Amino acid sequence: MKKCILFLFFIIASIFCLCFICFGNDIHKDIASSVDGELSNFMDSLPNDISSLFPTDPLNSNNIINEKSIIDYIISYIFSGVDNVARSFVSIFTLIIVTCALSSICNSLSNSALNNAFKLCSTLCFSITIFHSCVGLAELTSAYIKTLCRVMNAFLPLMSTMGIMSGAISSTTTNCAISVLAITLVEGFLVVCLMPLVKSCLTISMVKPIGGCNLSGISKTIKTAFTSVSVFVMSILFFLLSAKNVLAQGNDSLSIKTARFAISSFVPIVGASINDALRTVSSSLGVIKSTCGIIAIIAIALLMVPIIIHLLLYKLSFGFLGSVCKALNCSSEGEILEEADSLCGFMLVLVACTCVMFIFALTIFINTAVGVA
Repeated sequence: MKKCILFLFFIIASIFCLCFICFGNDIHKDIASSVDGELSNFMDSLPNDISSLFPTDPLNSNNIINEKSIIDYIISYIFSGVDNVARSFVSIFTLIIVTCALSSICNSLSNSALNNAFKLCSTLCFSITIFHSCVGLAELTSAYIKTLCRVMNAFLPLMSTMGIMSGAISSTTTNCAISVLAITLVEGFLVVCLMPLVKSCLTISMVKPIGGCNLSGISKTIKTAFTSVSVFVMSILFFLLSAKNVLAQGNDSLSIKTARFAISSFVPIVGASINDALRTVSSSLGVIKSTCGIIAIIAIALLMVPIIIHLLLYKLSFGFLGSVCKALNCSSEGEILEEADSLCGFMLVLVACTCVMFIFALTIFINTAVGVA
């Protein structure tokens, strides 16, 4: 009786495996269709100007991105950024010229009280103008970082699906858990603290020009401390993601190799053919996994292009205007512009670090070996 049951089991297993091998040509199409829904949800989370750069069906397309479209996209944002910065540059430059001219007239007056009142009013007007520009940049930076986090959240289900299908369950769990932690920290710490920090640093920089003590050291300390903490936390996440991924990948590889050994040893006749079919599945999963990961990396990089261009252009603008103020002997206005220049660099570092952290996580996802390989 036991021999009959064992014989029937071998016959059924052999028939199942033969059917699995016969339909091997349709494996790639079936896998692509199974992840198509998750990929569509990810594409829907992207802004329209970025999603339009990709083909409607990336998994079945020979070219997932058009280089000319990317260049046109970057150039369009460069021109739009130059236009916005030029308007701000002209208004601030005009204000500097007017302030310098009126300051020269007031210096010729013998009434010191009138002279001090004018300096106070001109400094406040100039400070409000710079404050408005920097706060607008901080709001724009926060909005882009929130969009980046939303896009990463939309990619996590696709990452989980691909990892489970490939058999890399431990690696997928590790990658998704650390990615969720990184997204939570960025949204709950960096985005929330960015606006108060920018306003605080600008306010501190205005104390000396309006007749108070020099508190520029405090502003510099705040920015340095916040940047150092952010970079340190991101470095810890990099380390955890790399180390845990290596360990989890070894665990997945051991499990799959054990299963393949069992199939080769206990399934008669077609055991070796099953392993060949599994390698076909592995290759198909690897192609789809790499395609999805590259699409996500390109989307995140393109998503950060506008804010990086804006911050760079504003930083150059504030730096040049600060030099003009020093040349015209407008020291108070020059100090405020130097602080604005420093804040642009501060926000640029945070944006770049966030973008690099998410791209690193996606690169780890792409390079994680498929479990059945």
